[in-house]
Amino acid sequence: MIKSSLPIPRKLASRLKIIGLEPEDFEKAREISQEVNDERCRWQTYLNALALLGFAEWLQGQIPNVKINSDKCSVLQPECTTSSNTIYHLQVGAFKLCLIVVYELKHESLKIAHESIQEVNLASQFYVLIEVLEEQEELIVHGFIRYDEIAKYHQSLQGELEGVNYGKDFSVPLSCFDPEVNNLLLYTRFLKVNAIPLPGYGHSIIDATNKKIKSLVDIGKWLGGIFDEGWQSLEDFYPPSLYWEERKSLSWGPARSKFKSTQNLEITGSKKYDLGLKLKNKKVALVIRVKPDDELKDEKDVIVQVCPDEVQQYLPQNLKLKVILNPDTENSDTEEVIARSSDNFIQLEFNESPGKQFKVEISYEELAIVEQFVL
Repeated sequence: MIKSSLPIPRKLASRLKIIGLEPEDFEKAREISQEVNDERCRWQTYLNALALLGFAEWLQGQIPNVKINSDKCSVLQPECTTSSNTIYHLQVGAFKLCLIVVYELKHESLKIAHESIQEVNLASQFYVLIEVLEEQEELIVHGFIRYDEIAKYHQSLQGELEGVNYGKDFSVPLSCFDPEVNNLLLYTRFLKVNAIPLPGYGHSIIDATNKKIKSLVDIGKWLGGIFDEGWQSLEDFYPPSLYWEERKSLSWGPARSKFKSTQNLEITGSKKYDLGLKLKNKKVALVIRVKPDDELKDEKDVIVQVCPDEVQQYLPQNLKLKVILNPDTENSDTEEVIARSSDNFIQLEFNESPGKQFKVEISYEELAIVEQFVL
């Protein structure tokens, strides 16, 4: 008999999958949780480990010809451990699964982090809801939902989510989840992976209102003090401090450099981005600077910079900055620079004619942040 914390109709209960946990599952889960330094995260890590161990073992028994790899699962990476009840990176054949783990399922809806479907490196083809019944030594698989279905539901909430900060949760009714776990088995065995496309490199994944970018950022408006949502002038973006007085003095020169003085950079705009769980929610600032018009030149001088937004913090190693001129055309021109362990900024500079477009990409492994501009 199912003893879930949430009352379950008898007809539905017969369709839910119960998975028994083995003594070695509890022993391994305790070992994994003990590696977590933050005591506040240990209990959730313990539950997450139980869910992963029990579910992965059961799944492999059901589809023995499909390779299941849990080595990269977030719960097995101590440096990525948080209080989150979400397990990322369970690989089942060609598909990515995300496990959402609850101890007591008391509501008719489930809270899911926006980043679970927004970030390239976290989005999965299937999201599986698992309740851990520790005393009964069981797991209950309450169902699953496909990425395209949850993304469509998330999109329907955009009006309600207007102004919500990136990283906040949104609620999904349990009725959206398919309780027939056999359907998940069929999908992983016979469905082609491209039938459920995930957000890919080149999409705008991180944005202040969790939306894809729908329009170009018009730099020409900045001179009149008009900025698109999320953008500010450099002076307004950072609080006055000696650190940012130095930071604002970044100027023309090599892709990596010490602070230098700047001259006559009149048009500037800045925007901040959260790099997500993979990089422990570190933030970086994208700064665009344009030299004033020169009557002797047909093109504008532009510099694109990426800086950490905290005092004396270096950029994450291997963070990449790319600039693409004439994007999405046969005449596109690309240049990039990659941050080293001791870089406190990276930058690229170029010349371009007024009215021309260019694209900026900040990326780390599979994570991609994209902005497109017009001069």
